[in-house]
Amino acid sequence: MPGQELAARLRLLRTKRWPGYKLTLKELAKVFGTSISLIASWESTTKLTVPTVARLDDYARFFCTRRSVADGVPRLIASGDLNEAERAEMELLKGELLSLRGKALGASPDPGSMEELLRFPDGNAVAVIVAEVPAAVGLPPLYSDPQSPDYIEAYRYADLDSLIELYAYLRAANPSTAVNRRTHKMIGPNDLTDHIVLLGGSDWNDVTKVTLDQLAMPIVLINDWDTPEGPYFEVEGQRYHRKLDEADALVADVVLLYRGPNPHNRKRTVTIIAGMYGRGNLGTIQAFTDRKFRDRNNQYLSERFKSDEAFCLLLRVTVVNNMVVTPDLTLESSRLYEWPPRP
Repeated sequence: MPGQELAARLRLLRTKRWPGYKLTLKELAKVFGTSISLIASWESTTKLTVPTVARLDDYARFFCTRRSVADGVPRLIASGDLNEAERAEMELLKGELLSLRGKALGASPDPGSMEELLRFPDGNAVAVIVAEVPAAVGLPPLYSDPQSPDYIEAYRYADLDSLIELYAYLRAANPSTAVNRRTHKMIGPNDLTDHIVLLGGSDWNDVTKVTLDQLAMPIVLINDWDTPEGPYFEVEGQRYHRKLDEADALVADVVLLYRGPNPHNRKRTVTIIAGMYGRGNLGTIQAFTDRKFRDRNNQYLSERFKSDEAFCLLLRVTVVNNMVVTPDLTLESSRLYEWPPRP
């Protein structure tokens, strides 16, 4: 079977790549920053689990040079530290593994398929659209006035922590793809017909509001900031609120994660990450950028929604001492609601 070929090749790399040195599952898991069970699942020829493209990139970079296990201490050498021969070997190995991965999947991925939330294998442009900070917020003119010598264009973007994390990962995960960042006031007609990633709720981001109105899903976002309970998501008569402590510090946010066809161009996708607060957005993004969690979270989405053209979840993102805790989607406590329902 094609999937067995990839599994067998990965096991062979680990056990027979370098004569006289047999790498253990534990050692490789530590190098990749993941679990022993996940590495073992990629090598299993009975219960096939296909690694993401990013993980096969790691395999190629690790096994392209014996320097990766110099002095008996396995480590992942930075691409920039590889010599010309090692880089050539890395590209050959990467091509082989990606070919085996394609065979294991049975076909080239559809542009709208979801194998990895933040990777777009068709190579088409991605527009990240975030709200522009309203003038009423009152940013310092020294940095926000274009006429100021100290003007910083990035001050226009709301939710900067999330935007930086998201934009950097999209660029790294899609090196041959144009990734454009826009505020909702900067967009052009071509941006809306690309793959679009909408960051932030509909209270400031008009594009998120218009897009939510066009999508067929049971979750409704109510921007009710004038009551003690605050804004909420409503689904099937139930309300999901963020949680504050006695000092009004954020303890847990609720975030909508949606992926489906772009309503402006069905050959492209729309991804929505919309929390009540910026730290909820950041935690959701980290769920798919953090090396400790991204494989299992992508695998969860891929297996849970593999036959669905569109899906959405309400996630709980916990905040402890003002720090975001990256959610693990395999834990039921992280998932408040999922659509479509399980068959």
